[in-house]
Amino acid sequence: MPFRVTPLAAVVLSIAGLPFAAAAQSFEDLERQLASHPSLLELEYEAEGARNLAVAETALPDPEFSVGVDDFPIHDPQYYGYVPVNTEVGVRQAIPNRASRRARSERELASARRFDTLRAARLDALRGELIVLLLERSRIDRQRALLDERAGLYAELTDVVSAEIDAGRPAIFRLAEIESERAALGRDRAALEAGSRQVEAKLTELIGDLERPAAPIEMAGEWTGDPQMFHSVRTARAEVGIFGAGVDEARADWQPDWGGQLTYELRDERRGPFGESLAGDDVLGAMVSFSLPIWGEKSQAPRTRAAKSALEAARSREAAALRSAVAQLDGLEAMRDQAGRSQDSLRANIEAIEDAVASQLIVYESGSGDYAPVLDGQIAILKLRAEIIMEETLAASAIARINAILVTP
Repeated sequence: MPFRVTPLAAVVLSIAGLPFAAAAQSFEDLERQLASHPSLLELEYEAEGARNLAVAETALPDPEFSVGVDDFPIHDPQYYGYVPVNTEVGVRQAIPNRASRRARSERELASARRFDTLRAARLDALRGELIVLLLERSRIDRQRALLDERAGLYAELTDVVSAEIDAGRPAIFRLAEIESERAALGRDRAALEAGSRQVEAKLTELIGDLERPAAPIEMAGEWTGDPQMFHSVRTARAEVGIFGAGVDEARADWQPDWGGQLTYELRDERRGPFGESLAGDDVLGAMVSFSLPIWGEKSQAPRTRAAKSALEAARSREAAALRSAVAQLDGLEAMRDQAGRSQDSLRANIEAIEDAVASQLIVYESGSGDYAPVLDGQIAILKLRAEIIMEETLAASAIARINAILVTP
């Protein structure tokens, strides 16, 4: 599947914080750990079970053996007369029609393919979730560092404003504003701490206690228009295969089932009408049985119509899955693009504030201005940088989610 390189690659690299080669190697270890996630192992076992059932469905049922006595007189066991008392040994083999057995086998194989597609989709979903969590972890760390810088600037600003008050300037209300901003900073720090605990808990659920490396560099996959590039559509297509085999099975029910039976009779010696002794003669019996769909209009026909309806319903779900996947892809691409535009706007604001701060610093150094505006500008820049980090994370997370819903090579 072709990929397109976006300008956000450099942004994601800054989030990763480590060279790609090292991060990729470490992330491969996490991917191997993900492969043993219980939800993936469950789907593997389901697929293996379905494949075994596919083999079993092609086999004939076990033959039935019988041993017994026939025509044995009840009131006078010593009287044989003309009654041919015999011991029977028989075997009977049912032979369901081959088309029905083949259809049931194909249904199980289609079920196994569905479990395989579910596992692939689940693995990519877990991988995308892991990347998003690692990105969130990096975001929290970087924003926490910016909060520390802001806290230091607020302390310095408080000293500057206090000096202005001591000099007789009316800046008492500015101290109240600083304290309010400090309180907001404390709330932001608490929110980051809570978010960090949630991220670490989710990471532990995914990969256990393994070391948390940086997120890898991700480039968004590009949809070429093939519906089968979406995991959800592939899964829906696999379901269509299951119900298609159900239609074949329903049609096969119109064909006859066969059976064969052999009976070997070991006849005892008996007396004739004048008391003479007659030697028993062993005999062999054979029978072939078959079914006819006499009640087909009441039995097989409704089942066939029901199977066709189920197949059409599965096809409708496939079409709905495609619409939903395309809408989801459009939404994620819009989120990524909007995050990129927001970053450009925020960086332009930072450049404007940096120019203003530089001008104010020149004025201050000339002795005709205050230093508080310089600190205010630096604090505003830190706030904008925190917003840029958030937008970078949103863009990179959108890329990870795009790749999670697409079938990547």
